[in-house]
Amino acid sequence: MSRTITDQMQTPDGALASGSTLQLTMPNGVVYESLLLDTNIPYAQLKKISVLNGSDDFRVTSGTEIVDVFEKHRGRNLTSFIPVRFSDPDAMTIEGQDATALVCEHGESWLLKLEIGTLSDTPPEGGYYLRVWSETSPISRAMPNGQGGIQMVRRGRVMERRLDRKVLTAGVDGENTFDKLIKGPGINIRTIYMKGPGAIDQVTFEGKRDGQIVHRWKLTSALNSYLQKVRGQKLGISDVSGYFIIDPIATGFSLADMDSTLYDELILKIDSAASGSIEIITDYVKKMV
Repeated sequence: MSRTITDQMQTPDGALASGSTLQLTMPNGVVYESLLLDTNIPYAQLKKISVLNGSDDFRVTSGTEIVDVFEKHRGRNLTSFIPVRFSDPDAMTIEGQDATALVCEHGESWLLKLEIGTLSDTPPEGGYYLRVWSETSPISRAMPNGQGGIQMVRRGRVMERRLDRKVLTAGVDGENTFDKLIKGPGINIRTIYMKGPGAIDQVTFEGKRDGQIVHRWKLTSALNSYLQKVRGQKLGISDVSGYFIIDPIATGFSLADMDSTLYDELILKIDSAASGSIEIITDYVKKMV
């Protein structure tokens, strides 16, 4: 029997029309591995895909970002379903897959919100459709009780998988310094996606404590591409045109190989071929206290 269960969710509230917003309440007491959007709306017109918990923008992305960046980097060329992933299907261990699943506790207010862009005046035959499927796992699991028996244990939210977005304004072509990367106790980096107005040729990472560099690495674009393909060959890791992607979990060991951010200072030195805005998206996990 599979560890996960798939089921179709309620139909989102809202019209399938240009400029509209659809909303779907996500039931509590459930562990979400992923949400799967089954639609004939072009993914580029899913302008904003948000998972909210009350006023907390837990996950905000778009159809283009999911299909053309996150999934393509993992070697998946999607043609139909658009996944909003919480757990990590590429992790090499069950613990790594399960750790970031979204546990929706009672008393919380989880909502899927979809903002649609401009749709064609000539829709497909039969009209546009959008269905949401959930991939869930049991909130209680049988675990050894230490006395040779089994007990049922209710799962809690151990980690939260989130996205952080920043913009570095590169005043000059060449090296620019960025010191706003998300950091702190319990925060570990899974993947960093960087996109600039021109090619990013080299990135240096420095973690400092008490003014001293205690962790440092440097990567050129060519070296980074080579290393990730070697480390991630079992996962089919791919380059994404226009992006410099730093992926410490390309190995598949998504818990052991994340980058710690427990430094007084955390600095990226980004060498770009052109001045302008560099978008930095960090896929990170936050350990819950």
